[in-house]
Amino acid sequence: MTRDDVGKVSTGWLLVLGTAFALGACLVLVYVSWPEQVSPSSNDHWHTAIGLYVCDKFVPDMKQPSTLLGLHTHGDGLIHVEPNADSDPSKSLGKRATLGRFMQGEPGFSVTKSSLKIPGRRGKRNGDTCSGK
Repeated sequence: MTRDDVGKVSTGWLLVLGTAFALGACLVLVYVSWPEQVSPSSNDHWHTAIGLYVCDKFVPDMKQPSTLLGLHTHGDGLIHVEPNADSDPSKSLGKRATLGRFMQGEPGFSVTKSSLKIPGRRGKRNGDTCSGK
């Protein structure tokens, strides 16, 4: 290598950098143009499992409530996400399909930072004992 070679960049290195830049730009364009998924839609019917584990054991599945919201259970250990079952489907669509919406339709079920209340069972609070422990 001579003094004249110092500071020169090879054509191969420029080709590698250019290719990396072009690939990165393509990935950004694909990401930006990707359609946003806003679900569930009014025609969807999804299932997600729900299991409540209290004091070293799972509690029995919650029973089906008398009035069904768009998020409900049939006593089968699943949350059924079907907005059309709701009298106002918009309350159970997209980002509104939350555990909070599910709990609105389950009388006696609530979860807070310090307590858990399950329909038909004795509630638990932080600091309560489990089996004497």
